[in-house]
Amino acid sequence: MNSNNDNNTVGYEEIVKKLEKVIAALENEGLDLDESIKLYEEGANLYQEAQKLLSEREEKALEIIELLEKTNPQMTIEDMKEE
Repeated sequence: MNSNNDNNTVGYEEIVKKLEKVIAALENEGLDLDESIKLYEEGANLYQEAQKLLSEREEKALEIIELLEKTNPQMTIEDMKEE
C-alpha cells in the first residue's frame, strides 16, 4: 500500500543517503579536481531536490493545519499535540 506521501518520504530518504555518500566521497583526499567538481555538482543538485521536497511537505502541513482551524476554530496547535 504505497501512497504518494510514502513515495515522497522514501524519495527524501534516498536523497539524503545519496547526499551522505557524496559528502563522504568529497572528504576523500584522493580525488582529482574533475571528480571533486562532479561530486560537488551532484551534491548541490541533491540538496536542492531535498529542499524542494521539504518545502512541499511544509506547504501540505500548513494546508492541513489551516483546514483543521477552519473546521474547528476552537482547536489550537497545542490541542492537536495532546491528541
